[in-house]
Amino acid sequence: NPYDRFGKVMVENLAQRGCPLLSIFDYPSMDAQRSRFLSKGWQQCHLADMNEVYRQHLSQADVERIQKIEMMDEFEEWYLIQGHYFLLLATRTPGAASGEELWVHNLEVFVPGESATPPGKKTGPGPSGGYIGGK
Repeated sequence: NPYDRFGKVMVENLAQRGCPLLSIFDYPSMDAQRSRFLSKGWQQCHLADMNEVYRQHLSQADVERIQKIEMMDEFEEWYLIQGHYFLLLATRTPGAASGEELWVHNLEVFVPGESATPPGKKTGPGPSGGYIGGK
């Protein structure tokens, strides 16, 4: 959100350092970002702000380890700051219209239990068997 106090400072600081966020005012929210990708032909778009990543996508052991390292007493400010950062994964299936083999990233890393890859099917190069979340 480039309109709240933290967002205004963040946008200004990055601009002063020669790193302007060129589309921040065109797409100021996660919903606007999702619409942006879907309107450009991406078939799926999953987003998670860093608060969600921290709460739902990190292991409890990692969260406890992090909290021991960084003793914080101001979680309200932490949540405010983390709400300004997000991960976005947009995918599309090339060749769907032409009948070519369907392929898409394995989304289990962001959407538990949701895999677009048939069991046992390699999704990409490397020993893990996939680009993201490969088993």
